[in-house]
Amino acid sequence: MQNLKTRVAITPFLFLTVASAAMATPSFHSSLTRAVKAIGNEASDEDRTYSWSLPSIVQSGLVESGISVFGSETYAAFHGRTFELRQEQVKLGLFDQLELIYGRQFVHAQGRMASSKFYDDEDHYGARFVVKKPTDEDPSAWSLQFEAMRPGTAQISSGSNAETLAGPGINTYAVNYGDRSNFQYQAAYTSIDAPLIDAHSASVSVGHDLRIASDAWARLQATLVGQSFSGAGESSNFQLREVVSGYVAWNPIRWLSVEGGITVFPSGAPFVSGEFTSVSSFAVYNPGGVVNDLRNDFSAFGTLVVMAHWKF
Repeated sequence: MQNLKTRVAITPFLFLTVASAAMATPSFHSSLTRAVKAIGNEASDEDRTYSWSLPSIVQSGLVESGISVFGSETYAAFHGRTFELRQEQVKLGLFDQLELIYGRQFVHAQGRMASSKFYDDEDHYGARFVVKKPTDEDPSAWSLQFEAMRPGTAQISSGSNAETLAGPGINTYAVNYGDRSNFQYQAAYTSIDAPLIDAHSASVSVGHDLRIASDAWARLQATLVGQSFSGAGESSNFQLREVVSGYVAWNPIRWLSVEGGITVFPSGAPFVSGEFTSVSSFAVYNPGGVVNDLRNDFSAFGTLVVMAHWKF
């Protein structure tokens, strides 16, 4: 009987003690909540992918809603020639499946001789729409991409000859696919509309993203381009061109990114060569000078991009 009374007395005491401790230590619950959220955020951050700035870098996944603005500088010196390109671009992610792009370029190229020069500017427009979203069960993604490039009238001089050439109209249509292993694939077709010129190109690209640090990524990408053209003093012709590129991105804070990249054209630049199209597309005219040098000779370019991003 005494044991029973003892147990009855102890039970409410324990209940009151636990209840009092729970009421008196709300910080315990808030700390636990913060810890759970931190673990969730850390897992989410580990899964975070990076949205590259340049349209020439193949991407298929979801769009980050917001506005991105960047400026870039591209420079190369090869075989006594120099090349400089400045670019500004605005990218608008309307929602997680659609982004729109507008950009402008200014180009200056110098040949071996002081009289061999090229000047031009270019507007380009683009859009990408994610057709198939990645999911937890199937992280692959499909997207459709369109890009229109409109180089302005170029000023070209070679020796004692100087001429102006109308910028060709360039439209590129592409299908992008991303698999569960961070590989990106693209098949693209481009039409080039220039006076008295018939030119087309088709390309296949493969790229792979690597997470090299908590706030840094790398991209390796290779492209094979087949192009056909006729006119401008040349009969129907077909060429193969290779493009190899590597990029590194540093994203220390959500609204700021810095990217650096190298693009190599082992056997000359194709007519449509990403951000270098504002120069290489004029090779359809066979104008000679630094433009033909770019078309036929090995060259490599270094690019630096600084991008700011505001999320909706």
